[in-house]
Amino acid sequence: MIIRNRFGASTIEQQLVKNITNDRAVEGESGYQRKMREMYRAWTLDQRYSKEMIMEAYLNTISLSGTIGGVQAGALDYFDKDVSELTLAECAMIAGITRAPGAYDPYVNPDNCLYRRNSVLKQMLETEKITQEEYDEAAAQPLGLARKSSRSQLEAGGTVFSYFSDQVFE
Repeated sequence: MIIRNRFGASTIEQQLVKNITNDRAVEGESGYQRKMREMYRAWTLDQRYSKEMIMEAYLNTISLSGTIGGVQAGALDYFDKDVSELTLAECAMIAGITRAPGAYDPYVNPDNCLYRRNSVLKQMLETEKITQEEYDEAAAQPLGLARKSSRSQLEAGGTVFSYFSDQVFE
């Protein structure tokens, strides 16, 4: 029995290409052609830009939920602060949302989001990226979301574009 999966393993470069181009063909020949285009574009990115630049661009294009694209937009919307000011718990929340933005949207599914955030923290502890003390402190924090005013403005018709997308549009 063949199990078909719409999502394949991709490098950060391939995911960045997908985010920028919005090329979503998945079935049959068009799906294979898309994957080939994606691999070529990813290889081209890798030849022209440093890993740091590629990662920054990726982080500025990932979907976080609704109209929020990129970690800076997420930091502003969720916590009303610059990404450089985020706590460990806040960073883990944003990282966790990327797995399934709709399911982990903190405004719509706060319990799911909290569970996912703590799972990210647990993985960080298990891989020794953080200490037990850091884990305990971060996992004990509430989500601590900013007022929903910025989300309400977005739902009223505004948009949030990431820094990277702005540069591409220019």
